[in-house]
Amino acid sequence: MIDFIIQYKWLLVIIGEILFFAFAGAFFIIRYWFRQPVVSYIFVILLILNELFLALLAIYDYIQTGEFSSFQVVTAIFYIYLIFEGKKEFTRIDRYIKRKVALWKGETVPDFQKVEDVNSKKYGRAHAREERKGWYIHLLIFVIAQLIFLNTSSFAGWQGINLNHIGNWFQIYEDQSINQANGVWGVILVIDFIWSFSYTIWPKKEKSKSNK
Repeated sequence: MIDFIIQYKWLLVIIGEILFFAFAGAFFIIRYWFRQPVVSYIFVILLILNELFLALLAIYDYIQTGEFSSFQVVTAIFYIYLIFEGKKEFTRIDRYIKRKVALWKGETVPDFQKVEDVNSKKYGRAHAREERKGWYIHLLIFVIAQLIFLNTSSFAGWQGINLNHIGNWFQIYEDQSINQANGVWGVILVIDFIWSFSYTIWPKKEKSKSNK
């Protein structure tokens, strides 16, 4: 049984992610289409158990191998994203499903406009602050990933700085597969930085309402 789990760990992760979306879909269908909120919580419990299984799988893999691997890195990045962005993404999907179900059933469509105006439609300094906050979270996830990578692959040193190949700045490990992923991620991080901090220099302005 143990050998089976280790041998097919990637397959188990794929199955786990499929189950994640299946349980999430079942939760929304039962909750909003069939109007059974109590029953829908069964799928929340299944979601939690599913994610706990994947976390334990990564921990068990580390115990068996005694070292960090790409499998554990991928699992860790997923959980970091889930911790920082999971609640916001769930709220967004929840509101989307509510609207769609109401439209399909010919019911009154819930109005989340006021809440969305306060939470997402920010301008000026408030919007710039939110953009910077998003980048800081991205940077934190990136730094945590680097700490994991350092335990997975030895540090090979910095390459020469070349503005034409920004991705090379982040290819600092001996493992080339990690370097490739890290290079792409590094470029995305730089682009995200430019985009996020551009609002600090050029704040987003509220569109003027045309007079009728």
